[in-house]
Amino acid sequence: MMRREQARPGWHAWLRRGFLAALVLAAAALWWMEGRQQAGPGIQPSATPEPTVYMDERLKRETAYERDVAALQALLESGAAGEATRAQAAQKLTELIAQHQNEIGLENALLEAGYDPAVVIVQNGAVTVMLSSEMLSTETSAKILALCVAHAGVGAENVRVMALK
Repeated sequence: MMRREQARPGWHAWLRRGFLAALVLAAAALWWMEGRQQAGPGIQPSATPEPTVYMDERLKRETAYERDVAALQALLESGAAGEATRAQAAQKLTELIAQHQNEIGLENALLEAGYDPAVVIVQNGAVTVMLSSEMLSTETSAKILALCVAHAGVGAENVRVMALK
């Protein structure tokens, strides 16, 4: 009787592992099939710039942001800096974080409005939106301008929409 009980746990363990492997394979197959259906059979490459161009621009923005944040944090933690300097650094860090959140929020709003890919840069109270040249038209620029004014809180004269090459 003991021998039979010892054999069962091994058999159940293999059955559970097999079932888990089948579930993982089924999920992977469904995920792969869904991606193929979304891409469609006859999709032609578009004339929009390569996504890497947009990723490069975003990477440049993120690198500059991280560098500025690190410099301000080092200044805040510095014992050599005076109280007034640290207060200014804290204020600048708060502004920098808000600016970065505006950029990401605006990119998400543009994505939801169907303008993807897009890169947004907010500097010195001005907003620059970079899109592919195929997306740009007078109507598109007006819609993007309205989004930027609403989301970034800047005047229309401080918004620039341009083609990313």
